[in-house]
Amino acid sequence: MFDWIKVILLTWVLGQSMALFAHPHAWIDVQTYIDGEDKKVYGINMVWRFDPMTSVYLLEGKNLAEQQKVTSLEQVAKGLVENLKRDSFFTQVSLNQELIKNLEASLERVTIEGLDVVFSFYLGFDEPLLLDQGELAVKVFDPSYFIEMSWPSADDLQLSDALSRVCQRQVHESEPSMEQISQAWAMPIDARPDKTLGAVFAQQSQIVCQ
Repeated sequence: MFDWIKVILLTWVLGQSMALFAHPHAWIDVQTYIDGEDKKVYGINMVWRFDPMTSVYLLEGKNLAEQQKVTSLEQVAKGLVENLKRDSFFTQVSLNQELIKNLEASLERVTIEGLDVVFSFYLGFDEPLLLDQGELAVKVFDPSYFIEMSWPSADDLQLSDALSRVCQRQVHESEPSMEQISQAWAMPIDARPDKTLGAVFAQQSQIVCQ
């Protein structure tokens, strides 16, 4: 059981410091597993760890008593999928720079680890992506940069064992200009979201097979 008094206090303290800046307001550490074999990608498994303050917000009003906890967390998971659907689950997948559309999420699940909400789900494609025909690129970002999303290390992007034998992956850090950084951090908290800002700060992965 959480010590909710400590959580609420942490939320208030962070909220006071964050009020000085507009972007970002929330943070998600991402782990990504590319599912496939024989230079074919079938889907992408995602694990997102929300920061403690956002976790409190996600669980607000939910009954976490033991007999109701599973049902409540299932509701949170389904709500996240429904809300993220319109933004392609904050995931941009491209094969040879051609954007893959109609991503579908399944196997959604929410758990609580310490003070963090952890959200996992699987993104499938209409048909397998053929990596012997080019380069796969994956970005995970909130277009508005309201939420900062990142792979904390290159190891947080993993290939299946079968793919890793014939493919290599790289994670490239974003390189925003000082002007773009200043623009992001100076934007008023009530400003209309700039849907181009998130891509500027997004990491990008490249997956190429031999």
